[in-house]
Amino acid sequence: MRQVCFVLTTLIGFPLFSNMYTRNANVFAAMPSLHAAYPVVALYYAYRAGLTKVSLLILLDVVGIWFAAVYSFHHYVLDVVAGLACAVTGILIFEYGLMKTSLKPLLERYVAYIDRGQSSVSLPKA
Repeated sequence: MRQVCFVLTTLIGFPLFSNMYTRNANVFAAMPSLHAAYPVVALYYAYRAGLTKVSLLILLDVVGIWFAAVYSFHHYVLDVVAGLACAVTGILIFEYGLMKTSLKPLLERYVAYIDRGQSSVSLPKA
């Protein structure tokens, strides 16, 4: 990593990257792991939508991402657990917080707007 930072520093003429990446013992670890969080959100909403086969594929992806994140030393196990907690907390806040407030009609109008926009888009002909 130090070599990459040196090359980037040389290219831009400023030690931006070396200051960011060379001060930590594990330059890849981040708390919480959003690699662990995002697929959990996708899994929840796929399952909730009744997409059982898709949910199983996403579950396989979730487990694979968690394993790869730890196995490749990009994250510690605690980072992955914190990412899972972050995803669950986000889902709970959205589903049982925001969707129970006066924001629900606004969010529903936004989703309807997005749905209308996607259905009316025509692809260019080749």
